[in-house]
Amino acid sequence: MIRRMESRWVFGDCRLGCQSTGVLVTWLGPVQWDGQHSPFMTCGPCLSRLRAQAEQYFIKRQPAAA
Repeated sequence: MIRRMESRWVFGDCRLGCQSTGVLVTWLGPVQWDGQHSPFMTCGPCLSRLRAQAEQYFIKRQPAAA
């Protein structure tokens, strides 16, 4: 059984790829740089693209069955 990540969605700005503003976004984690940090938010379409990229990476990294 695959457990899906639970998310809370708020209106804000996507920082992942499309840089849309005033859209529903969810928090992915903090971005840290030079001792500072800010929230890393993403919209639904960018999150779906990131998830698909991660799944492809996971599939390629699975060891072959013996």
